[in-house]
Amino acid sequence: MSERIQRWLHAAILAPRAPAPVALKRSAPALTPATGLAIYRHAYRARLQEALADDFPAVQAVLGAELFARLTTDYIRLHPPRDATLNRYGERLPQFVAAWRGRLSARVVATELARLEWALVEAIHAPRQAPIAALDLASLPAEAWPELRLVANPSLRVLTLRAPVNALYEAFRTEGTIAASAVAGATLPAAVAVFRTADGLRRLDLELAAAGVLRRLAAGVALGVAIARLPQRAAPDVQRWFGAWLGAGALLGPAAASSSTAAKVSGKST
Repeated sequence: MSERIQRWLHAAILAPRAPAPVALKRSAPALTPATGLAIYRHAYRARLQEALADDFPAVQAVLGAELFARLTTDYIRLHPPRDATLNRYGERLPQFVAAWRGRLSARVVATELARLEWALVEAIHAPRQAPIAALDLASLPAEAWPELRLVANPSLRVLTLRAPVNALYEAFRTEGTIAASAVAGATLPAAVAVFRTADGLRRLDLELAAAGVLRRLAAGVALGVAIARLPQRAAPDVQRWFGAWLGAGALLGPAAASSSTAAKVSGKST
């Protein structure tokens, strides 16, 4: 097939309406060029919609199959795939849901669910991290805390959400549906951490203040800086958060430190 025909076929498949297939020849007695082009056009969109439904099943459940199909049809038209695989094809869908001109009664919930589901997709494809020696928080001397830096699980994603959609997603996973009453009642801000361990994908509900701390730690900020905005009365909360994050695998352990910091962490003097 010549380059000119390939370009024509590519444009014909992507066009909103099928052009007259004048550049194609009959490939089989029972298959006209128009029929062959229609098969390609349908298969192209159907495969992309299937991929989006696979990555965003809870969004589809909230919107319904018909509305989800309309939304994804527009998404496919405006954002054709550019990569060799479809692993990252849905990356723009959360923003697309938020800005879509179609009528959405549950736009905020659908947008935040899309963000959560995309974080899960990213966690699936994130690299793995070799195990790090366990950190004994109880034996950590007070002077070592401000300088402590921690290694985050490479798959960790920390989301601050406009609605508590983690509970909706859990209901969808266990019941296969999301009740309209639950969607209508999902109006409070929330936060969640998403990451992958050897046991599979994890989702941890977070306090809003904790989400900020975890996000800063994941960026490599020293503990003293990460918690500087918190009031002193939050110290017990910080210890509780750390224990949960380390135990669950969101944080993997201490980062490589200078000899002085390492000595403080190990309880030795220099």
